[in-house]
Amino acid sequence: MIYFGSISAFFVSQSEEANDTSSGLSPEFSKDGNGPLRTLEDTLEKITELRRIGVYQPITIKLIGSEYALEKTLVINENVYGVTIEPFCNQPFLLSGGKRITGFKELVFNDQRCFAAYIPEVESGEWQL
Repeated sequence: MIYFGSISAFFVSQSEEANDTSSGLSPEFSKDGNGPLRTLEDTLEKITELRRIGVYQPITIKLIGSEYALEKTLVINENVYGVTIEPFCNQPFLLSGGKRITGFKELVFNDQRCFAAYIPEVESGEWQL
């Protein structure tokens, strides 16, 4: 049983094993549902729920790995306060936003050498930031 007043940290990892049905209360995976959460969004929702039920102590979100890629804008609402986001074990860490673009080719545009990549979502109108 979890005593919500004792929660001081959530762990987040984008590894394949991580999922948002885990407790988020441990950096290690276990068969009983303990282990890191997969997304910052779901972690912030859990913190919002804790605040709603009266759990007000500071909470740290510890990001496991060397990079966390945001797929969309991270929205932090007024119910998320007293929260610190930091790397797990003080590892060097990159929190990046936007979409990864690959497949760059060297081309000439307006008589200037440049690099360009074909993005099918732009052509189809599906590209959204």
